[in-house]
Amino acid sequence: MISTRPFHGLPSPESDPENSIDLTSLLDVMFILLIFFILTAGITHIYTEINLPQTTEGAPPVSTLDEPLLIEIHASDNWIIAGKPVAKFEDLKTAIIEFRKTKPEGEYVIAPENNIEINRLLSLLNFMASLEIDKVQVISVTEPTRP
Repeated sequence: MISTRPFHGLPSPESDPENSIDLTSLLDVMFILLIFFILTAGITHIYTEINLPQTTEGAPPVSTLDEPLLIEIHASDNWIIAGKPVAKFEDLKTAIIEFRKTKPEGEYVIAPENNIEINRLLSLLNFMASLEIDKVQVISVTEPTRP
């Protein structure tokens, strides 16, 4: 049977809400992409040429950094400075002063054991601060855990 109703086109979204497409999220994404492209298009890349030194083939690199002075603090009231044991704190002070004379810009690494008295570390740091030594690192040496 043929319908005699006149054809009025597709149903409008107001008449059938299930057939409508929500364009809000699509418009949000489009605006975000538009803003992204506008902002990134205006960025100019500035390059600076760097002249690197030429090296000879097979030559080892030359290190310009000096080794830091390693100071170990042991729980048995011993100090070790640059691998040499020191019995008294006064001798340690003398060794630090001598190192400071030879390398005024030298670095210092303090490696205390975990079970030392904190006063020993603080007295060393106070002494180094009195000499205006500011390149000091305190590291923690721990043994690996065994299963």
